[in-house]
Amino acid sequence: MKRHLFRLSGLLCLLCIFSRTSWAQYQMSEESGIGGSSIEEELYFEKEETVTGATKRQVKLAEAPANITIITHDDIIQSGATNIAEVFRRVPGMDVVTVTAAETEASARGFPANLVDGDRMATLIDGRTFYLEFLGGTFWSQFPFPLDDIKQIEIIKGPMSSLYGNRAMLGVINIVTYRPDETRTLLSGGGGRFEYANGNFMHAGEFVDNYWYKISGTYNRSNQFSPAKLTGSPKDWEDLSLVGEFEFIPQKETHLNLTGGITQDFSELQAGGLAGWTDRRGFIDGSAQHDFGKWGVVDFKSYWERHDIFNKDFDWDPGDLDTVDAEIRHSFSVDITPRIKNTTTYGFEYRYVDGDDPTVQALHNFAGYLQNETKFYDRVILTGGVRVDDQVDYAGINTSANGSVIFIIHPKYNLRLGIATAFNTPTTINYFSDFDLPAVPAPFSAARFVGNRNVDAENILYFDVGNTIKPIEKLKIRADFFYYRLNNMIVPTLSAIDPTTLQVSFRNDGGARAIGGELSIEGDMFDWLNGYAYWAYEDFLAINGNVDPTPNLGNPKNKAAAGLRGKWLDGRLTANLEFRYIMHHQAQNGILNFSFTPVVDVGDVYLLNARVGFWPVKNHLELAVMANNILNDNTPQVPAFDTTLGVPLAEKPQFNIWGSLRYLF
Repeated sequence: MKRHLFRLSGLLCLLCIFSRTSWAQYQMSEESGIGGSSIEEELYFEKEETVTGATKRQVKLAEAPANITIITHDDIIQSGATNIAEVFRRVPGMDVVTVTAAETEASARGFPANLVDGDRMATLIDGRTFYLEFLGGTFWSQFPFPLDDIKQIEIIKGPMSSLYGNRAMLGVINIVTYRPDETRTLLSGGGGRFEYANGNFMHAGEFVDNYWYKISGTYNRSNQFSPAKLTGSPKDWEDLSLVGEFEFIPQKETHLNLTGGITQDFSELQAGGLAGWTDRRGFIDGSAQHDFGKWGVVDFKSYWERHDIFNKDFDWDPGDLDTVDAEIRHSFSVDITPRIKNTTTYGFEYRYVDGDDPTVQALHNFAGYLQNETKFYDRVILTGGVRVDDQVDYAGINTSANGSVIFIIHPKYNLRLGIATAFNTPTTINYFSDFDLPAVPAPFSAARFVGNRNVDAENILYFDVGNTIKPIEKLKIRADFFYYRLNNMIVPTLSAIDPTTLQVSFRNDGGARAIGGELSIEGDMFDWLNGYAYWAYEDFLAINGNVDPTPNLGNPKNKAAAGLRGKWLDGRLTANLEFRYIMHHQAQNGILNFSFTPVVDVGDVYLLNARVGFWPVKNHLELAVMANNILNDNTPQVPAFDTTLGVPLAEKPQFNIWGSLRYLF
């Protein structure tokens, strides 16, 4: 630990020296009029990408007060992924674990495979939450939009509870779809090995002035793995989604939107390899925005979502789970002086979760937040925020805060320092579960899974440092470092009700700490070839009552990846090749990760994926072939079997090849 801190301190000292030298040189160049002209700087920043997830308003990527990686539309399509979560592997510091064809878990810098405690990372689609409150995580195979409909994905690594509340303890995945006025009509489909089939459509139009509509649908199925669960359907994944969107822009200052959709499963989704949960969901999302000029921008968003959850293996059917969320926020800017600008964003949110089952009682969460940004001379940006959540009758009042300072030392280099606190409240299962476990370890003859309504929220203290260097226009180098300490961790616990009956429940105990960093490079090597590469390191240790080892699924110390993408024949021919390495590590051999669960070795994982596309009709018709796991690496990314409960966790992945046809009108 001391060695890692010493190395980190040395790197920070070097960066600070470089920062001060660059700042002095830049000031001299401005004063002398040599180099660093304001025209050059303005042209440079006009090309900068913009994001919304870190501030709930649009800002330039270089000025965002968080560690953010943008996944573009082309990144998604050219990846050839059949599950959107697989695309996150291209992001340094993301932990992505494939359990089955239906289940891929993703989180930032730790905790990617937690069945009942969630992945501690909030997922948003156009501002609406997509994660499942029942488990606290996201079923990525139920993503309701065609991948062609995604404009970009913002991966925010680090706590964002100060804006988004409980599920954003380790970060946010903010998915932005195309507006109706940006959408092209599309038909696409494909299929391949393991009964994989995919079909999509999108259509949008303006039926009268300023009234836009968009409809989309997607169908997916796959049987890549045999059932890694107790009983149930042999199909791992079969899903159908339909979404409709209506947009009204009566004037440039006003924007109204209404979106609704359904996701229907025809088979059971696996959860942690334990058993299949059937989850049918529907949602309605409404939003309104108006720009009052000097008085700022007011946003209102409200949505309702219903999950119909059922599992035939357990004696518990929570039935319909309803979530209602309403939020209003106001953002305004004030020029304190011509060179000092201040922007304030504040808002209020109410969230309600309830279920049909008598054991599931209503959760009410009231929250208010405030974030302030002050920009000095377009060179230093100070951002601070705080949020207070009151989960009535359960986790109680929890406060989260964040602060950051960004030094824009040069248009081609910036340094960001951040600190944050965050929290994660228990999931519906943590609170209200009440069912018999079908697998019972010896010498017991029965086992009961019971929630605990006295479990408190987890909390975290997080530090990170980010550096971005652009030595030339089309090349970006990033070096990021982080350290965090998580306390009050929610862990499973065992107790004997009587000599024959075992009870599984939850309690707060111990914590976890992690230190690590990422080094990445991306850019264009030629007009026809671009690429990326990264290395990520994470020294993770979970501490349950200061007993070691402890829960550690999917947290290897080293991960690396590289990718190349090319285009030829005036863009008619494209190719993409991506390689990922995940270092071997030890993990607890159990779904619930008790402190005494045996520790096993998970081997090195080598993944190689490729995609080749050809446009016989340029910009309209594309034919593509994708191959995933070309090396046919059969290493499961989590232990294959739970020796405590005697059930399978995951099976060996296999080489897959499939083809697709896309037509854009």
